Amino acid sequence: SRPGCAGSRRVGQRDLRKLVLLLALDTATRTGSAAVWQDGRVLSERRELVTTHSERLLAIVSDVLGDAQKTLPQIDGVAVGAGPGSFTGLRIGMATAKGLCFALDKPLYAVSSLAALALGARAHASDAGAPVLACLDALRDEVFVGIFAPRGDIVVPLLAEFVLAPEAVGAYLARHASAWGHAPLGVIGNGAERYEAIAARWGRRIGNAAQIPAAAHVAALAAARDASDNVAAIVPSYVRLSEAETQFGK
Repeated sequence: SRPGCAGSRRVGQRDLRKLVLLLALDTATRTGSAAVWQDGRVLSERRELVTTHSERLLAIVSDVLGDAQKTLPQIDGVAVGAGPGSFTGLRIGMATAKGLCFALDKPLYAVSSLAALALGARAHASDAGAPVLACLDALRDEVFVGIFAPRGDIVVPLLAEFVLAPEAVGAYLARHASAWGHAPLGVIGNGAERYEAIAARWGRRIGNAAQIPAAAHVAALAAARDASDNVAAIVPSYVRLSEAETQFGK
């Protein structure tokens, strides 16, 4: 979450650490994902490949709430994958999450979509304690990358998330390998799938896990941290400039 700003609306004045029921969303990729999480377990989860998240996200939310036999007023907070990822997808996911929080007077949790992806790798890694390189296709011949280490039931970042051409990632990893003790990396994500030959030099591919962030893992990360009750101050993590900003700079 980000610091508050003067005049922004604050919601959810409560002890945020006593959360037991979360609605979680992720729209960082073309797959919309929503989950209902309660007391450390996933009650329901759905993922759907969409043309645009604006058409389907609320329907998916309605479906997971129905599957879990829960209603919106019952939830204690909303968790959202804040990116990096598709700019349009992130804006839709964040706007939806904020709208629900404002309407329901609930706190908002914003977590890294790359961290959620890395958390999803743990059950499928041969060494559950190994660091994980999470990589999402950023289009424009680039990839979003984050490197995470397991800590208890979650993962924590070892470096700031970055965006690079796939060919440049290997050199970047070599320069910063001391951050994870030069240990072999597990590699996951649709960015590694798209650039498979290049990604083979980054570490060992984790192929059985889902290669996109999942709302269930967004919820698990959110439940381990404090929320922000200053919903208006939270923004997506884009990592790079938008196409419009890039063209303006040129």
